[in-house]
Amino acid sequence: MGGSPAGWNQDPYGRHELRYFDGTSWTEHVSDGGAQGVDPPGGAPAPPRAASPAYPAPVMQQQMARPKKARWPWVLLGVFVVMVIGVGGCAVLLGVSVNEAVKTFNEEQRKHAISQTQFDAVALGTPRARVISTLGKEPESIQSFSSEASNVKIDSSCMYYWQSDRTFGHWYQFCFDSSGNLLTKNSY
Repeated sequence: MGGSPAGWNQDPYGRHELRYFDGTSWTEHVSDGGAQGVDPPGGAPAPPRAASPAYPAPVMQQQMARPKKARWPWVLLGVFVVMVIGVGGCAVLLGVSVNEAVKTFNEEQRKHAISQTQFDAVALGTPRARVISTLGKEPESIQSFSSEASNVKIDSSCMYYWQSDRTFGHWYQFCFDSSGNLLTKNSY
């Protein structure tokens, strides 16, 4: 028996389909219909014989020595999915926030925006109160200026409206003299 190679062979004791021979002696490892078990060898063993075609030994050895499946690809996939969801969620939240801010800004801008036609309808020399009532809206902002030249104090002010037919950053400017009458108007 010492010269026979290790492997699964027909059970020499006849109690199981296969029994494992370790190259020196029969072991307690047995198999019936592919289910492995343990049964101490006993009785008079016959010399090991090659496995019959109905019970191929290499298949049984593969079943015993199945390697554990690697888990790292699934862990890596899980981390990737969590990252995609996290980044995607942040992008969605940022997009919604920016959209809300733009919406709020546009609503505020519309409150103080006038058209080219409204701008053209205001004549120079018109008092400030009449300019506001003609345009039908309060200005976005008002700036007051004070200067002194040759011992004469000059007060003036300017009002600003958004241009409704243009993109952000375009203004109509109405500047008034110290008596409150429209002195100049500009668009930029």
